[in-house]
Amino acid sequence: NSGTIQNITLPGNDGYYVVPIEDVLFLEGDNNYSTFHINRKPKIVVSQTLKNYEELLLTSGFFRIHKSSIINLIHLKKIIGCMNLILDFHLRRVYGSVDFIFCIIY
Repeated sequence: NSGTIQNITLPGNDGYYVVPIEDVLFLEGDNNYSTFHINRKPKIVVSQTLKNYEELLLTSGFFRIHKSSIINLIHLKKIIGCMNLILDFHLRRVYGSVDFIFCIIY
């Protein structure tokens, strides 16, 4: 797909990190910061909002499940619960909203 990206470049304290997009498990937003959770690597915190990354990542298999969470669907292993959605990512859990269930069903 021509709209998908292979890597994402993230600013860090000691330079820039080039991360393969398939290694990003999920992102968590906290006000003006976004935390990238990377498969088998330390997380990377950047001083930009989730909104800044949302449009770029949605074309590459990511989905915003909550105002503070964007997940990479290729790493989704299990959905647990209904009203409070819990997504299981290789022993890590991300909490979402019931809206994600409606998106899958319809």
